[in-house]
Amino acid sequence: MDIKSLYTLEAHESGSEMNIISPIDGKPTECFLTVSGVDSRAWREAELAGKRKIVDLVKGGDFDEAKHAEIIADTLASAVTGWRGFDDKGKPLDFDRAFLADLLVNSPSIGDQVDSFVATRSNFTKG
Repeated sequence: MDIKSLYTLEAHESGSEMNIISPIDGKPTECFLTVSGVDSRAWREAELAGKRKIVDLVKGGDFDEAKHAEIIADTLASAVTGWRGFDDKGKPLDFDRAFLADLLVNSPSIGDQVDSFVATRSNFTKG
């Protein structure tokens, strides 16, 4: 077996497209996110930074649930490199990570979808 056939970094760095499932009716939407995988450098850096922020939040002694949700949303948004299918009043929206983080705070179900997708290695590798 070729040792390089076990490499996953490149596939996770390239990302994969995730179809958002509506938190309202459970059906696939026309909205898609391009997401980096758990083995990507971007995800590993974002996850570590998010964990540090949460530790600092807890050490501060005044745990704030809303701030915790924002940290999680920012971390998950860091794994997303693009989107398609999003619009505002019929006008296509350009990719905006801050807007995406706001979406993840206000729709935790979508954040859960991103979290699960990132962690599922088979979403990024062939076989």
